[in-house]
Amino acid sequence: MPQYECAVVLVPTLTDEQVQEQIEQMKTWLTGLGAQVSDVDVWGRKRLAFPLGKHQEGFYVIYYFTLDQGQARLVEFDKRANTTETILRHMVIRLPALKEPPRLPKEEEEGEGGEGGGPGEQKGEPAPVAAESPKEAVPEVPPVPEPAASLPAPESTAAAPPAAPPASE
Repeated sequence: MPQYECAVVLVPTLTDEQVQEQIEQMKTWLTGLGAQVSDVDVWGRKRLAFPLGKHQEGFYVIYYFTLDQGQARLVEFDKRANTTETILRHMVIRLPALKEPPRLPKEEEEGEGGEGGGPGEQKGEPAPVAAESPKEAVPEVPPVPEPAASLPAPESTAAAPPAAPPASE
């Protein structure tokens, strides 16, 4: 099944309860269309890059879901989102199919493993060794020499500017 991501910007004038209601309402819309919502990422109130209407801020929510026959069903979702006054902007994109799951960043790997191994040593696995082929080898670049610090400063032919008179109080 294709995977999708939907980014929604809600108006910042909503209360916390209204924001939660809107999040659940959009989740209900998606499941009503046959989508399986896997995750809802609430970013919170952020400053907009440019004003939308009279609003300088917006409440960001990201939905991750899978949906069969997405194009026909997403048109209905777009119509609902466009007619809802509490939604400033929304965008649905289809995520690319990944051949392997994404790797966690280094900080998260160390925090989960508990052993603090290297980047490839998660759960007792050795770090993978990349085989270098002669075609892919990068030639070594010689170091750049640093300029000598003892060079004399160039002499100036211009006269020195006149000294400013002392300020009297």
